[in-house]
Amino acid sequence: MVQPDGEAAGKHEPGMAFSEVPAEVWLLRHDHDVSVYVTYKTAFADLAQRVYRRWNYITHHEGVPSSPSELSERDAVALYYKHRACVESYSLYGRTVEGTTRSAEQARQYLLSTDPSPAGAAVRTLFKRLKTIEQGDGNWPGGDVIMVLCQWLTDHGFDV
Repeated sequence: MVQPDGEAAGKHEPGMAFSEVPAEVWLLRHDHDVSVYVTYKTAFADLAQRVYRRWNYITHHEGVPSSPSELSERDAVALYYKHRACVESYSLYGRTVEGTTRSAEQARQYLLSTDPSPAGAAVRTLFKRLKTIEQGDGNWPGGDVIMVLCQWLTDHGFDV
């Protein structure tokens, strides 16, 4: 069996155990940004926080309370997007990631390893660039990821 890094099974470093267990992730698309979450609850809570920060955009509409604190997260999100449907949108959906995977910490350690190959160096360069756009909560804004990835591909001879 070939692992994602191109090495045969059993040839990975000690402590870098692989898992064949499918994992469910949640994707939150808000306009052009996409964020990935481990649980639905954390994804929806993040969406609700975005709504709370922008609540003043809809308070001029009849029947909208001056503060979302009077509403449940679900009701606040529904009311906000009812009034912002022509301006903003979101979708929240689950996906199953199948195949051989590493834990986030194992992937981080692997990416930061000292693999001397040109491919290893290229991946480390991309990862370091992506870390520069990381937000305080650990998310990478989808639009910024696309820009970083396009630049990285261009730097490596791809016509994007």
